[in-house]
Amino acid sequence: MIISESWLKTWVNSNLSATEIAEVLTMSGIEVDSIKTMAPEFSNVVLGKILNIRKHPNADRLNICTVFTGEELEIICGAKNVSKNMFVACALSGAKLPGKISIKKTKMRGVLSNGMLCSEQELGISNDSEGIMELKQINENLIGKNIREILNLDEKILDLKITPNRGDCLSVRGVARELAASTKSKMKNPIEEFEKNNNFNSAVACPKISIKNQDLCGRFSARVITNVNSKVKTPDWIVTKLKQAGQKQISVLVDISNYIMLELGRPSHIFDYDCISRNSYKSIEVRWANSDENIELLNSETVKCSNSIGVIADCDGPIAIAGIMGGQRTSVSKYTKNILIETAFWWPDAIRGKAQQIKILTDAAHRFERGVDFESTLKDLEIISNLIISVCGGELGKPIDLISKSPTAKKILFRKSRCEKVLGIKVSLDQVQKIFDDLKMSYQKVDDSNDQCLNVTPPTYRFDIQIEEDLIEEVIRIIGYDNIPSVSPISNLTPKALSENALSFQDIKDNMVNQDFFEVINYGFVDKNLSNKFISKRGEDNRHIELINPISSNMTVMRKSLIPSLIEVLRNNINHQQKRIRIFELARVFLDNEECIASTTSTKGINQPYLLSALVYGSAFSEQWGVNERDVDFFDMKKIFENTILSTKLEFQNSYNLDFLHPGRSAMVVDPDYKKDRYNPFNLINENVLGFIGEIHPIISSSLNISKPPIVFEIYVSSLIDKTLPKHSMIPRVPSVRRDLAFVVPKQINAGSIEKYVLKNKNQFEFGEILKQFSLFDVYTGSGLNETQKSLAFMVLMQDTEKTLEDKLVQSLIEEIVKIVTANFPAELRS
Repeated sequence: MIISESWLKTWVNSNLSATEIAEVLTMSGIEVDSIKTMAPEFSNVVLGKILNIRKHPNADRLNICTVFTGEELEIICGAKNVSKNMFVACALSGAKLPGKISIKKTKMRGVLSNGMLCSEQELGISNDSEGIMELKQINENLIGKNIREILNLDEKILDLKITPNRGDCLSVRGVARELAASTKSKMKNPIEEFEKNNNFNSAVACPKISIKNQDLCGRFSARVITNVNSKVKTPDWIVTKLKQAGQKQISVLVDISNYIMLELGRPSHIFDYDCISRNSYKSIEVRWANSDENIELLNSETVKCSNSIGVIADCDGPIAIAGIMGGQRTSVSKYTKNILIETAFWWPDAIRGKAQQIKILTDAAHRFERGVDFESTLKDLEIISNLIISVCGGELGKPIDLISKSPTAKKILFRKSRCEKVLGIKVSLDQVQKIFDDLKMSYQKVDDSNDQCLNVTPPTYRFDIQIEEDLIEEVIRIIGYDNIPSVSPISNLTPKALSENALSFQDIKDNMVNQDFFEVINYGFVDKNLSNKFISKRGEDNRHIELINPISSNMTVMRKSLIPSLIEVLRNNINHQQKRIRIFELARVFLDNEECIASTTSTKGINQPYLLSALVYGSAFSEQWGVNERDVDFFDMKKIFENTILSTKLEFQNSYNLDFLHPGRSAMVVDPDYKKDRYNPFNLINENVLGFIGEIHPIISSSLNISKPPIVFEIYVSSLIDKTLPKHSMIPRVPSVRRDLAFVVPKQINAGSIEKYVLKNKNQFEFGEILKQFSLFDVYTGSGLNETQKSLAFMVLMQDTEKTLEDKLVQSLIEEIVKIVTANFPAELRS
């Protein structure tokens, strides 16, 4: 919202400069984003008068204007609206205009032009570039004077950032109230002459109006004015104020309505009364729309209504969308003679979000969804009516004031002791009462022997004050946040002991960063189509938590996995010519889960577990001379995963039902000892599954225009919190003994299953305690084996801490291993 310094001072007695006003408002909670002038800097532009116009001899669209600026100058101009005796802004030779434009004498088609006649856009006053700027009602004695002084273009304009809770400050009067309270200044009333109740003409017919839905409209005030002259020009003082607020001049009736909205914060609408369909039984209804109704709005857009949108309707259907915009059918024009003015109180909840729903944002909706004063609808109706009568003439009809349901005046208990505890400073009750008086809050003292208390009733325009802490905030806003002394807190600080058995989020992040990864932070919402590609068979259904009001068309659902977000980051980096990408994210996902209960970190019915996801793409190593370049693969990512998680309990199994992963280059991460956790998002696969790792399926990579499939992993973080402490062991005094065993097995047999089975059952061996390692070191296919077979070679490492192993004992253990493998797997020892 922008507001001029002079306009603000018509409401409050203040000698403060614009900079000082900005400081006071900012410290009271109304941030002033910037201070600027009505127009940017320019020089050597003066008031001129066009004395004569003749056609350019060598150009059909150009005119040669004789302009008097104290001397007569010939200036060439192509504007269509140029006319004789017109007062104009004339940039003389040597003038400097906004945008670093310099004006000098120039020949145009053989004729010398001694300057330029300027439009409002060229001077930076507005975006209006339709013709040159015409100055009206100008004293000829000012010809040749600086145009900045004549138009007061050095007027200071404050750009305010009004927070969503302060709808009462979306007007000049509202900001003035804050300034007066903060500086202990007196308020003025520049529109007092329009507040009087003028006599109405009982002969002017009153329409029948009814409020059908109390939850839409709490109060509806209206009045008919007949015989208005809609062809008169808007008064200059209103035009000036509209320009200062960044509003365009439209027509006299619309301009007056917009001016009242800016001055008082009261949106209103003016209908052409003769265009409203009515009969003896029914005239105007205020109601929720029917789903089969449409309305063409003032911006010429046609909106299909729904029963969640409020309307003002006549016998033929909607004539306005409640609190947002009027309809084209009943719009006023220069031919309008009879008008109906409405000033209503729309419930904020009834308007909130509706402008976004129909994709039409208006100043009226911006105010109504934050709350507009219930009490002043009739008073504001009188003001706008009297202003229209004074400018356009006409006969006033009897005002109509319908009240269906009013907001309850809420009394809030204010405790002095609570205020001092929250603020950390001492305040007197007299000081608090003076602040409440300045803020127009009524109060009564409450008898309490233990404390000084007040029952406070906020003014009807303050929708943001609901609880005691809101009152305390008002107190400190007026006292001044900068008046709170800086005091160091005094307390016993007890350091939190970090458990060595816990793997913290920071530990996990550090482990990833130490492996050359970058952490990314993404929005919690993603594109639904992209998310569906990575759901696969993880759940019984593919439902998402959909956003009612998404910030973007490609961010419509809450994410169920972090992988889609990482894919978007990958694609963005590829588009920026990045060839090697290693990224991770540790964040929440959002899933429907009826078992989930409300807590400080979760919402009832919505599971919000933490997942760790990582993605690698491109080369396995940074470009260098010492290592041949190769693409990263599944085993690189598996090693990264193991280095990050530091768990020896996790196992890798076939990812048979994760069809967004490559079937031969992926695995599920499983903990066989993991106890079922209702918050584990992978429960629907198997209660022991904690995540997955693998290469994105080539079909999906291709559909996303990714040339090489990235490798990803994703795991449920809460399952990784516990970590195993290292245990010391004696350094062996004797050497170890190694033997190699090779088994011929069908190709579908996993080496890991054999390795896992042997190690799990080693205690059944007679000398199983000496088996220190049983691991795969080679896989062979080819000569000597048929097409369905492969050879798996395992290293068997044995060692005793006290004595050298004898060959007989070693051979006995080897035979037991061969026996258990061949008995439990389709395997035979390779000779």
